[in-house]
Amino acid sequence: MKRRFALLLAGAILVTVLPGGCLSSKTASPEKCCPAEQKQGKKLKTGFFVGDGSNGNGVFLWARLLQYSPQIELTLLDGEDIRKGALSKLDLLVIPGGSSRRQYLNVTEEGGEKIREFVKKGGSYVGICAGFHCTLDKPDRFRLMPYTYRQGAGGFRAKVAIDINEQGAKLLEIPGGRYFVSYSRGPISKEVKKWQHGQAETLAVYRSTVSHIGKNSDFMGAPAMIFGNYGKGKVIATSFHPEMHRQNDPISMGCIYAVTGIRPTPLYPEKVFRPVRAAFLTTPVSKESIRELLELDREKELDVRLLSSSEIGDGLLLHTDAVILSNCEGTGPKGVLKNCKKAFLHFLDRGGRILTRKKIDGYPEHRNIVIVPAGTSFAQAALKKQ
Repeated sequence: MKRRFALLLAGAILVTVLPGGCLSSKTASPEKCCPAEQKQGKKLKTGFFVGDGSNGNGVFLWARLLQYSPQIELTLLDGEDIRKGALSKLDLLVIPGGSSRRQYLNVTEEGGEKIREFVKKGGSYVGICAGFHCTLDKPDRFRLMPYTYRQGAGGFRAKVAIDINEQGAKLLEIPGGRYFVSYSRGPISKEVKKWQHGQAETLAVYRSTVSHIGKNSDFMGAPAMIFGNYGKGKVIATSFHPEMHRQNDPISMGCIYAVTGIRPTPLYPEKVFRPVRAAFLTTPVSKESIRELLELDREKELDVRLLSSSEIGDGLLLHTDAVILSNCEGTGPKGVLKNCKKAFLHFLDRGGRILTRKKIDGYPEHRNIVIVPAGTSFAQAALKKQ
Protein backbone atom coordinates (compact mmCIF):
# COMPACT_ATOMS: atom_id res chain seq x y z
CA MET A 1 0.00 0.00 0.00
CA LYS A 2 1.24 3.47 -0.71
CA ARG A 3 3.03 5.14 2.10
CA ARG A 4 0.21 7.54 2.88
CA PHE A 5 -1.86 4.51 3.91
CA ALA A 6 1.01 2.94 5.84
CA LEU A 7 0.63 1.58 9.31
CA LEU A 8 3.08 4.04 10.81
CA LEU A 9 0.80 5.81 13.22
CA ALA A 10 1.79 6.20 16.83
CA GLY A 11 -1.02 5.86 19.36
CA ALA A 12 -1.40 5.61 23.07
CA ILE A 13 -0.48 2.53 25.09
CA LEU A 14 -1.04 -0.68 23.14
CA VAL A 15 -4.07 -2.71 24.04
CA THR A 16 -2.34 -6.08 23.90
CA VAL A 17 -3.75 -9.39 22.83
CA LEU A 18 -3.30 -12.51 24.92
CA PRO A 19 0.02 -14.24 24.22
CA GLY A 20 0.03 -16.48 21.19
CA GLY A 21 -2.90 -14.63 19.66
CA CYS A 22 -6.57 -15.33 20.22
CA LEU A 23 -7.59 -15.83 16.60
CA SER A 24 -7.26 -19.31 15.21
CA SER A 25 -7.43 -20.28 11.57
CA LYS A 26 -10.43 -22.56 12.01
CA THR A 27 -13.28 -21.29 9.90
CA ALA A 28 -16.06 -23.35 11.44
CA SER A 29 -16.42 -21.17 14.52
CA PRO A 30 -16.09 -17.47 15.29
CA GLU A 31 -12.93 -16.36 17.07
CA LYS A 32 -12.83 -13.60 19.64
CA CYS A 33 -10.06 -11.09 20.16
CA CYS A 34 -9.74 -10.57 23.90
CA PRO A 35 -7.51 -7.61 24.82
CA ALA A 36 -5.71 -8.14 28.12
CA GLU A 37 -6.19 -4.53 29.21
CA GLN A 38 -9.52 -2.84 28.56
CA LYS A 39 -11.48 -0.01 30.05
CA GLN A 40 -14.31 -0.89 32.37
CA GLY A 41 -17.88 -0.69 31.09
CA LYS A 42 -20.03 -2.24 28.42
CA LYS A 43 -18.20 -3.97 25.59
CA LEU A 44 -19.74 -3.68 22.16
CA LYS A 45 -19.83 -7.28 20.96
CA THR A 46 -18.89 -6.83 17.33
CA GLY A 47 -18.80 -9.37 14.53
CA PHE A 48 -16.48 -8.58 11.61
CA PHE A 49 -17.12 -10.49 8.39
CA VAL A 50 -13.92 -11.93 6.87
CA GLY A 51 -15.47 -14.72 4.82
CA ASP A 52 -14.99 -15.06 1.06
CA GLY A 53 -15.72 -11.75 -0.66
CA SER A 54 -14.17 -9.53 1.99
CA ASN A 55 -10.88 -8.42 0.45
CA GLY A 56 -8.50 -5.53 0.06
CA ASN A 57 -6.39 -3.36 2.32
CA GLY A 58 -9.49 -1.82 3.87
CA VAL A 59 -10.42 -5.13 5.54
CA PHE A 60 -7.13 -5.16 7.46
CA LEU A 61 -7.45 -1.47 8.34
CA TRP A 62 -10.95 -2.06 9.74
CA ALA A 63 -9.77 -5.12 11.68
CA ARG A 64 -6.94 -3.06 13.15
CA LEU A 65 -9.24 -0.19 14.06
CA LEU A 66 -11.77 -2.50 15.75
CA GLN A 67 -9.15 -4.62 17.51
CA TYR A 68 -7.43 -1.67 19.13
CA SER A 69 -10.66 -0.09 20.41
CA PRO A 70 -11.07 -0.99 24.11
CA GLN A 71 -14.83 -0.46 23.85
CA ILE A 72 -15.11 -3.40 21.44
CA GLU A 73 -15.00 -7.17 21.87
CA LEU A 74 -14.14 -8.36 18.38
CA THR A 75 -15.27 -11.61 16.79
CA LEU A 76 -14.23 -12.69 13.30
CA LEU A 77 -17.02 -14.30 11.28
CA ASP A 78 -17.56 -16.11 8.02
CA GLY A 79 -20.74 -17.36 6.38
CA GLU A 80 -20.75 -20.66 8.25
CA ASP A 81 -20.54 -18.85 11.60
CA ILE A 82 -23.53 -16.70 10.67
CA ARG A 83 -25.61 -19.68 9.57
CA LYS A 84 -24.79 -21.46 12.84
CA GLY A 85 -26.24 -18.59 14.89
CA ALA A 86 -23.16 -16.56 15.91
CA LEU A 87 -25.08 -13.30 15.51
CA SER A 88 -27.30 -14.12 18.48
CA LYS A 89 -24.40 -13.25 20.82
CA LEU A 90 -23.50 -9.95 19.13
CA ASP A 91 -24.57 -6.31 19.20
CA LEU A 92 -23.04 -5.18 15.90
CA LEU A 93 -22.18 -6.70 12.52
CA VAL A 94 -19.60 -4.96 10.32
CA ILE A 95 -19.25 -6.02 6.67
CA PRO A 96 -16.24 -4.44 4.92
CA GLY A 97 -15.36 -3.88 1.28
CA GLY A 98 -14.68 -6.46 -1.39
CA SER A 99 -17.17 -8.30 -3.58
CA SER A 100 -20.79 -8.15 -2.39
CA ARG A 101 -21.74 -11.00 -4.72
CA ARG A 102 -19.11 -13.30 -3.22
CA GLN A 103 -20.02 -12.16 0.28
CA TYR A 104 -23.64 -13.08 -0.37
CA LEU A 105 -22.68 -16.47 -1.82
CA ASN A 106 -20.52 -17.14 1.24
CA VAL A 107 -23.33 -16.19 3.62
CA THR A 108 -26.09 -17.74 1.42
CA GLU A 109 -29.77 -16.86 1.61
CA GLU A 110 -30.03 -18.84 4.85
CA GLY A 111 -27.38 -16.62 6.40
CA GLY A 112 -29.03 -13.55 4.91
CA GLU A 113 -32.20 -14.44 6.77
CA LYS A 114 -30.13 -14.73 9.96
CA ILE A 115 -28.78 -11.22 9.34
CA ARG A 116 -32.26 -9.78 8.74
CA GLU A 117 -33.53 -11.47 11.91
CA PHE A 118 -30.53 -10.13 13.86
CA VAL A 119 -31.20 -6.53 12.78
CA LYS A 120 -34.97 -6.84 13.07
CA LYS A 121 -34.64 -7.82 16.73
CA GLY A 122 -32.43 -4.83 17.52
CA GLY A 123 -28.96 -5.64 16.19
CA SER A 124 -26.84 -2.99 14.47
CA TYR A 125 -25.23 -3.18 11.02
CA VAL A 126 -22.38 -1.18 9.47
CA GLY A 127 -21.58 -1.77 5.79
CA ILE A 128 -18.62 -0.41 3.82
CA CYS A 129 -18.66 -0.37 -0.01
CA ALA A 130 -19.57 -4.05 -0.67
CA GLY A 131 -21.23 -3.99 2.77
CA PHE A 132 -23.38 -1.10 1.45
CA HIS A 133 -24.23 -3.13 -1.65
CA CYS A 134 -25.30 -6.03 0.58
CA THR A 135 -28.00 -3.86 2.17
CA LEU A 136 -29.74 -3.14 -1.13
CA ASP A 137 -33.24 -4.34 -1.91
CA LYS A 138 -32.48 -6.93 -4.59
CA PRO A 139 -32.81 -10.74 -4.67
CA ASP A 140 -29.15 -11.68 -4.15
CA ARG A 141 -28.44 -9.29 -1.28
CA PHE A 142 -29.51 -8.99 2.38
CA ARG A 143 -32.34 -6.50 1.67
CA LEU A 144 -32.01 -4.30 4.75
CA MET A 145 -32.60 -0.85 3.23
CA PRO A 146 -35.09 0.77 0.82
CA TYR A 147 -32.43 1.43 -1.81
CA THR A 148 -31.66 -0.47 -4.97
CA TYR A 149 -28.73 -0.63 -7.38
CA ARG A 150 -28.76 2.06 -10.03
CA GLN A 151 -25.42 1.86 -11.79
CA GLY A 152 -21.77 1.08 -11.27
CA ALA A 153 -18.96 3.47 -11.95
CA GLY A 154 -17.00 1.17 -14.24
CA GLY A 155 -14.57 -0.11 -11.65
CA PHE A 156 -12.81 3.22 -11.19
CA ARG A 157 -10.80 4.20 -8.14
CA ALA A 158 -10.52 7.80 -7.08
CA LYS A 159 -10.37 10.27 -4.25
CA VAL A 160 -13.77 11.92 -4.42
CA ALA A 161 -15.71 14.63 -2.62
CA ILE A 162 -18.80 13.93 -0.51
CA ASP A 163 -21.06 16.29 1.38
CA ILE A 164 -22.37 15.12 4.77
CA ASN A 165 -25.69 16.80 5.48
CA GLU A 166 -26.98 18.24 8.76
CA GLN A 167 -28.67 15.00 9.80
CA GLY A 168 -25.54 13.01 9.03
CA ALA A 169 -23.42 15.36 11.10
CA LYS A 170 -25.87 15.03 13.98
CA LEU A 171 -26.00 11.22 13.92
CA LEU A 172 -22.25 10.75 13.51
CA GLU A 173 -21.46 13.67 15.86
CA ILE A 174 -18.91 15.12 13.47
CA PRO A 175 -18.83 18.40 11.53
CA GLY A 176 -20.95 18.36 8.41
CA GLY A 177 -19.93 19.56 4.99
CA ARG A 178 -17.25 18.54 2.49
CA TYR A 179 -14.97 15.51 2.94
CA PHE A 180 -12.55 13.84 0.52
CA VAL A 181 -12.70 10.05 0.61
CA SER A 182 -11.45 6.95 -1.22
CA TYR A 183 -13.85 5.42 -3.72
CA SER A 184 -13.37 2.02 -5.34
CA ARG A 185 -16.25 0.58 -7.36
CA GLY A 186 -18.81 1.36 -4.69
CA PRO A 187 -22.52 0.89 -5.47
CA ILE A 188 -24.49 3.77 -6.94
CA SER A 189 -28.03 3.47 -5.66
CA LYS A 190 -31.46 5.05 -5.65
CA GLU A 191 -34.25 4.98 -3.10
CA VAL A 192 -37.12 2.51 -3.42
CA LYS A 193 -40.55 4.12 -3.23
CA LYS A 194 -42.33 1.27 -1.46
CA TRP A 195 -40.78 -0.23 1.70
CA GLN A 196 -42.54 -1.93 4.58
CA HIS A 197 -39.67 -2.79 6.94
CA GLY A 198 -38.69 0.64 8.26
CA GLN A 199 -37.51 4.08 7.27
CA ALA A 200 -34.26 5.33 5.79
CA GLU A 201 -32.54 8.49 4.64
CA THR A 202 -29.44 9.68 2.82
CA LEU A 203 -26.79 11.21 5.09
CA ALA A 204 -24.20 12.11 2.45
CA VAL A 205 -24.03 12.46 -1.34
CA TYR A 206 -21.22 12.43 -3.90
CA ARG A 207 -19.93 15.72 -5.29
CA SER A 208 -17.44 14.18 -7.71
CA THR A 209 -17.73 11.82 -10.65
CA VAL A 210 -15.45 9.03 -11.84
CA SER A 211 -16.88 8.37 -15.31
CA HIS A 212 -14.78 8.22 -18.48
CA ILE A 213 -13.88 11.56 -20.05
CA GLY A 214 -16.63 12.56 -22.44
CA LYS A 215 -19.25 10.27 -20.93
CA ASN A 216 -22.21 11.48 -18.94
CA SER A 217 -22.70 10.11 -15.44
CA ASP A 218 -25.39 10.48 -12.82
CA PHE A 219 -22.82 9.71 -10.13
CA MET A 220 -23.07 13.31 -8.90
CA GLY A 221 -25.60 13.62 -6.09
CA ALA A 222 -25.91 9.84 -5.62
CA PRO A 223 -26.15 8.52 -2.04
CA ALA A 224 -22.71 8.08 -0.50
CA MET A 225 -23.98 7.21 3.00
CA ILE A 226 -27.38 5.86 4.00
CA PHE A 227 -28.98 5.29 7.38
CA GLY A 228 -32.21 3.72 8.57
CA ASN A 229 -33.88 1.02 10.57
CA TYR A 230 -34.97 -2.50 9.80
CA GLY A 231 -37.43 -3.52 12.49
CA LYS A 232 -35.89 -2.56 15.84
CA GLY A 233 -32.31 -2.45 14.54
CA LYS A 234 -30.30 0.30 12.89
CA VAL A 235 -28.33 0.18 9.65
CA ILE A 236 -25.70 2.55 8.27
CA ALA A 237 -23.61 2.07 5.15
CA THR A 238 -21.08 3.99 3.06
CA SER A 239 -20.33 3.22 -0.58
CA PHE A 240 -16.87 4.79 -0.12
CA HIS A 241 -13.96 3.73 2.11
CA PRO A 242 -13.50 6.03 5.14
CA GLU A 243 -10.87 3.71 6.64
CA MET A 244 -8.32 4.38 3.90
CA HIS A 245 -7.33 7.80 5.27
CA ARG A 246 -6.69 8.36 8.96
CA GLN A 247 -8.17 11.85 8.79
CA ASN A 248 -11.51 10.16 8.03
CA ASP A 249 -11.43 7.94 11.13
CA PRO A 250 -14.14 10.17 12.70
CA ILE A 251 -16.48 9.01 9.92
CA SER A 252 -15.69 5.34 10.61
CA MET A 253 -16.15 5.77 14.35
CA GLY A 254 -19.20 7.93 13.77
CA CYS A 255 -20.88 5.16 11.77
CA ILE A 256 -20.55 2.80 14.72
CA TYR A 257 -21.76 5.50 17.11
CA ALA A 258 -24.81 6.27 14.95
CA VAL A 259 -26.15 2.71 15.19
CA THR A 260 -24.96 1.69 18.69
CA GLY A 261 -24.52 4.84 20.78
CA ILE A 262 -20.91 3.77 21.54
CA ARG A 263 -17.97 5.62 19.97
CA PRO A 264 -14.79 3.50 19.71
CA THR A 265 -11.49 5.19 20.49
CA PRO A 266 -8.70 3.00 19.06
CA LEU A 267 -5.42 2.94 20.97
CA TYR A 268 -2.85 2.07 18.34
CA PRO A 269 0.50 0.43 19.15
CA GLU A 270 3.22 2.83 20.13
CA LYS A 271 6.01 2.73 17.56
CA VAL A 272 9.17 4.22 19.00
CA PHE A 273 11.95 2.36 17.21
CA ARG A 274 11.34 0.85 13.78
CA PRO A 275 14.51 -0.41 12.15
CA VAL A 276 12.84 -3.14 10.06
CA ARG A 277 10.32 -2.32 7.33
CA ALA A 278 7.83 -5.09 6.50
CA ALA A 279 5.16 -5.14 3.78
CA PHE A 280 2.20 -7.45 4.36
CA LEU A 281 0.52 -8.75 1.19
CA THR A 282 -3.22 -8.34 1.74
CA THR A 283 -4.25 -11.19 -0.58
CA PRO A 284 -6.00 -13.28 0.60
CA VAL A 285 -8.08 -12.18 3.60
CA SER A 286 -8.71 -14.80 6.26
CA LYS A 287 -8.99 -15.08 10.03
CA GLU A 288 -5.42 -16.33 10.13
CA SER A 289 -4.01 -13.53 7.98
CA ILE A 290 -5.69 -10.90 10.16
CA ARG A 291 -4.29 -12.57 13.28
CA GLU A 292 -0.82 -12.55 11.73
CA LEU A 293 -1.07 -8.90 10.70
CA LEU A 294 -2.06 -7.83 14.20
CA GLU A 295 0.82 -9.84 15.64
CA LEU A 296 3.24 -8.06 13.30
CA ASP A 297 1.69 -4.70 14.08
CA ARG A 298 2.23 -5.13 17.83
CA GLU A 299 5.99 -5.54 17.37
CA LYS A 300 7.57 -2.17 18.15
CA GLU A 301 10.65 -2.77 16.00
CA LEU A 302 8.60 -3.46 12.87
CA ASP A 303 7.36 -0.75 10.56
CA VAL A 304 4.41 -2.57 8.94
CA ARG A 305 2.78 -1.47 5.69
CA LEU A 306 -0.06 -3.04 3.76
CA LEU A 307 0.80 -4.13 0.23
CA SER A 308 -1.79 -4.70 -2.49
CA SER A 309 -1.02 -6.16 -5.90
CA SER A 310 -1.68 -2.87 -7.70
CA GLU A 311 0.97 -1.09 -5.64
CA ILE A 312 3.87 -3.53 -6.01
CA GLY A 313 5.18 -1.66 -9.04
CA ASP A 314 4.81 1.76 -7.44
CA GLY A 315 8.15 1.73 -5.67
CA LEU A 316 7.10 0.52 -2.23
CA LEU A 317 9.38 -2.53 -2.48
CA LEU A 318 12.36 -0.18 -2.77
CA HIS A 319 11.67 0.90 0.80
CA THR A 320 10.97 -2.54 2.24
CA ASP A 321 13.20 -5.06 4.00
CA ALA A 322 10.79 -8.02 4.10
CA VAL A 323 7.56 -9.01 2.33
CA ILE A 324 5.19 -11.21 4.33
CA LEU A 325 3.17 -13.78 2.37
CA SER A 326 0.60 -15.10 4.80
CA ASN A 327 -0.69 -17.62 2.26
CA CYS A 328 0.67 -18.54 -1.18
CA GLU A 329 -2.32 -20.73 -2.06
CA GLY A 330 -5.40 -19.81 -4.05
CA THR A 331 -5.81 -17.97 -7.33
CA GLY A 332 -5.43 -14.53 -5.73
CA PRO A 333 -1.92 -14.79 -4.25
CA LYS A 334 -0.72 -17.09 -7.05
CA GLY A 335 -1.81 -14.50 -9.59
CA VAL A 336 0.02 -11.73 -7.72
CA LEU A 337 3.22 -13.80 -7.47
CA LYS A 338 3.08 -14.68 -11.17
CA ASN A 339 2.19 -11.22 -12.50
CA CYS A 340 4.69 -9.41 -10.26
CA LYS A 341 7.47 -12.00 -10.50
CA LYS A 342 9.95 -9.61 -12.12
CA ALA A 343 9.48 -7.02 -9.37
CA PHE A 344 9.78 -9.63 -6.62
CA LEU A 345 12.95 -11.18 -8.11
CA HIS A 346 14.55 -7.74 -8.34
CA PHE A 347 13.53 -7.16 -4.71
CA LEU A 348 15.20 -10.44 -3.69
CA ASP A 349 18.37 -9.75 -5.69
CA ARG A 350 18.90 -6.38 -4.05
CA GLY A 351 18.71 -7.98 -0.57
CA GLY A 352 15.03 -7.96 0.31
CA ARG A 353 13.51 -11.03 1.91
CA ILE A 354 10.22 -12.83 1.22
CA LEU A 355 8.83 -14.66 4.25
CA THR A 356 6.38 -17.45 3.49
CA ARG A 357 5.09 -20.71 4.95
CA LYS A 358 5.58 -22.75 1.76
CA LYS A 359 7.79 -22.86 -1.32
CA ILE A 360 6.60 -20.42 -3.97
CA ASP A 361 5.59 -22.23 -7.15
CA GLY A 362 7.39 -20.97 -10.24
CA TYR A 363 10.15 -19.19 -8.33
CA PRO A 364 13.77 -20.38 -8.35
CA GLU A 365 15.46 -21.23 -5.09
CA HIS A 366 16.84 -18.07 -3.54
CA ARG A 367 18.64 -17.50 -0.27
CA ASN A 368 16.32 -14.57 0.50
CA ILE A 369 13.13 -16.62 0.23
CA VAL A 370 12.68 -17.73 3.82
CA ILE A 371 10.33 -20.59 4.70
CA VAL A 372 8.91 -19.75 8.14
CA PRO A 373 7.84 -22.98 9.89
CA ALA A 374 4.43 -23.31 11.49
CA GLY A 375 4.67 -22.24 15.11
CA THR A 376 7.24 -19.55 14.34
CA SER A 377 5.82 -16.07 14.02
CA PHE A 378 6.45 -13.90 11.00
CA ALA A 379 7.49 -11.14 13.40
CA GLN A 380 10.35 -13.27 14.75
CA ALA A 381 11.46 -14.15 11.23
CA ALA A 382 11.29 -10.53 10.04
CA LEU A 383 13.45 -9.33 12.95
CA LYS A 384 15.99 -12.13 12.63
CA LYS A 385 19.26 -10.86 11.18
CA GLN A 386 20.56 -12.60 8.09
